[in-house]
Amino acid sequence: MSANIFKGRWVGYLFSAGCICILAWNTDWGALVDGFRNISAVMFLVATCLVMTSYFGFSYRWWELLNSRSSTSLVCSLRSYLIGHFLNNLLMLRAGDIYRVNWLRKQSGWNAGSAMSALLTERITDILSLGGFSIFVFANVNLPREVSLAMALLILAGLVLLLANIFLRRIQRTTRRLALRVGFLLSRRAGHSVWRFVNGMASGVLPPGTTGMTGLYVKLLSVSVLAWLFNLAAIFTVLSVFLNENAVGAAITVMVITNFGLALPTSPGGVGVYHSLVVVALLPFEINFDSALAIAFVLHAVNYVPMLVAGTVAFLRNRPEAVQRTI
Repeated sequence: MSANIFKGRWVGYLFSAGCICILAWNTDWGALVDGFRNISAVMFLVATCLVMTSYFGFSYRWWELLNSRSSTSLVCSLRSYLIGHFLNNLLMLRAGDIYRVNWLRKQSGWNAGSAMSALLTERITDILSLGGFSIFVFANVNLPREVSLAMALLILAGLVLLLANIFLRRIQRTTRRLALRVGFLLSRRAGHSVWRFVNGMASGVLPPGTTGMTGLYVKLLSVSVLAWLFNLAAIFTVLSVFLNENAVGAAITVMVITNFGLALPTSPGGVGVYHSLVVVALLPFEINFDSALAIAFVLHAVNYVPMLVAGTVAFLRNRPEAVQRTI
């Protein structure tokens, strides 16, 4: 197991290294430096504030997910979200997601299946929200066929996961019985373990026997779209310095491609991969390579520096907090 994880980690490093080499080979460093001269401190500050505002939106969505099953404070949820994404950016293999699963299990009393279901629900709302923005991209931007196909497949995956989540909840009793029987083929202990995990996944983010799944998804999607709009405004703030026209279209394209594209294996922080995705996203808007790379560096700083700072503060100030169970 450890050997496989080790190899998987190096896939990300190698992929990022390849992107960095390609970017460095094609960069005119003098032109790259000139591109940074268009950036002002005020613009950087405004974009950073907009990104940080989106963090509060995503944290509120996480709080709504937690409150669907357990009562917790918004501050506690904010810390959990920030630390989780801080670790995702700093470490390999989605370590922040592992942290949040364990946090839910220890402090909220969720089992592993329910904790995974909460993270899955969060990812579904992200994919569906970005999928809505992707409609604009598909209709108005001439992207490479491979990029469009990859985006369409990820959106389809989000829809499939959403339907699976709802369907499993509809047939909870049958799913649990099947899981129990399959597990018992191994051992009685394995049977109960499989049953608990599948029961949590089937129940989703709501307690068994309750209704309102559709209403919860509507609320989560609404908050998700609003948070992504703040992220979009931050990207637009940077691009408006370089583009007199189509800055909104370019900002939507960059937001969609970078967030879908980071599903690829990468080193911590998306170094190299993120910058390559920004360059690819800006190709249809007739921005030269060096200016696009300068934009990528600025956007990377705007998106990652606030998260690293906020995540570090949350990590250092984190204290175990009791979460009142309501089920």
